[in-house]
Amino acid sequence: MTDTNAETGRDKESFWMRLFTAIVLLVLFALAEAALWVLTVLQLIWVPINGQKNAAIAEFGARLADWAGAAIAYLTGAEEARPFPWNDPVE
Repeated sequence: MTDTNAETGRDKESFWMRLFTAIVLLVLFALAEAALWVLTVLQLIWVPINGQKNAAIAEFGARLADWAGAAIAYLTGAEEARPFPWNDPVE
């Protein structure tokens, strides 16, 4: 016979941890959106002035996109692996 109270306790703990993780990720996602605006404006200014894209901005944008995808997958339940800051950033 299984201990249903122990299972329920784990379920409640995992619910609260997932809720906390979701709130943190949603705040970070809002910051990532603000960063996206800044990066976009900087790149739009950079290209006409220098005739080519800024590689550092493009690389950071690619990493930001990878993180955003991982965060969305976790938040929507498509993935169980928590993204950065709980796991290493995508390389």
